[in-house]
Amino acid sequence: MNYQANVMTIRTFAWRVAAIASMVILPSSIGAAEPDRRTATQAVTLGRPVVPDTQWVSIDETIHGPLPLRGNRVQSIHQGSGCFRPNAVSATPAGCVLGDGPIQSALMQSGPIQSGPIQSGSMQSGNAGNAADRIWLISTRNLPYDAACVNIPVRPKVWRMDRCGNRWPSSVDEYQQTIMGRHACVIYVHGNRYTASDAVESGMYVLANSRRGLDTPIDFVIWSWPSDRKGVLGYDVRIKAARTDAQGLMLADFLEFQADQSIPTTLIGFSFGGRVITGAMHAMAGGTLGGRFLPKDSITGADFDVGLIAPAVERNWLNYGGYHELASQNIHRMTVLYNRRDIVLKRYWLIDKVRGQIALGYAGPKAFAARVDGSPLPVRGRDCSQIVGLQHDETDYYEGRCDAGGEISLLIRDTMTRYRGTPDPPVIDAVAP
Repeated sequence: MNYQANVMTIRTFAWRVAAIASMVILPSSIGAAEPDRRTATQAVTLGRPVVPDTQWVSIDETIHGPLPLRGNRVQSIHQGSGCFRPNAVSATPAGCVLGDGPIQSALMQSGPIQSGPIQSGSMQSGNAGNAADRIWLISTRNLPYDAACVNIPVRPKVWRMDRCGNRWPSSVDEYQQTIMGRHACVIYVHGNRYTASDAVESGMYVLANSRRGLDTPIDFVIWSWPSDRKGVLGYDVRIKAARTDAQGLMLADFLEFQADQSIPTTLIGFSFGGRVITGAMHAMAGGTLGGRFLPKDSITGADFDVGLIAPAVERNWLNYGGYHELASQNIHRMTVLYNRRDIVLKRYWLIDKVRGQIALGYAGPKAFAARVDGSPLPVRGRDCSQIVGLQHDETDYYEGRCDAGGEISLLIRDTMTRYRGTPDPPVIDAVAP
């Protein structure tokens, strides 16, 4: 009898462990990278190009901070001999047809807990934006995945787009020449598990929901980075966090022109997209990402406005001693929409398996390093948990009373107001306890 009871106890324990593990590994926009110790041939077979072991930055260097600004194992951006370059995306992202119709969704989610791209049918892409808006698609999906292999200057693929999702080839040079003298530029960075067409559809959805009260055209940029599904869920969410370091360096390099030319810029990021944005602000100010720094003079005081939706960023990373501690030096003000019931971000600490690590998108804002002039960073925080519920889904923040579109339009209008030479609107500090 005791033997049977022991067997049942062991089986019950094993079942509970399996149940917990299945809950932990959810489709999400969070994760951290582990060095891939397979050979390049084995990894490519599994769809995961790798950097040779000698080029990898360790988990401790990649995730934990702060890192010294100089003196890291890899000193500056280089050509990265031995860096394995991923396959480039096709000339036309899935679902985008030149001159022929709207975007088609490439990914459908299901189940009670949703994560990732905007759902097909949640927007009418033909109604996105103002007819005079200029829409740009900037894709880094053909560039190196790892920070150790990023080349500067970054030359992503660039397209001009219309409101129906049709696109035409362009270039970084044309983009920079075109945005000079415009009223405002808005850059959207999506989260994890977005295909190329998902990124476009989600970007158009955000544009359509963020123009409220804007009476002038804007330049709207969709920053499309390699976040497609890769392998099993646990593996997928871990490798994407390391990619955000590379994306942060690329976005920082891309934004230096806008900072130099004082182009009014608002940045919007969902989940991992928020991590890319804060990393870029940090790298512009001279900080390191993945043990790397930009081989240029640092830029501070860029005064970009930042909107973060459920950001998959550690809550203390933007404070003194944090991994992105210099980010505040390039941010004018920030809005954070968070969800204390988010079942995905609740398990953020499992990235490093360190108890006590809390996602900014879960707990809300707490403390930030000062801006470049020593003044506190104005932060507006909004808890959307009663509206969004358990989900980690981008659409839920734009629908209903959470009103992410309204919050972002306030940021954009603030940016335009400042660059028109009129006084700032009142500062709203809404820091969560």
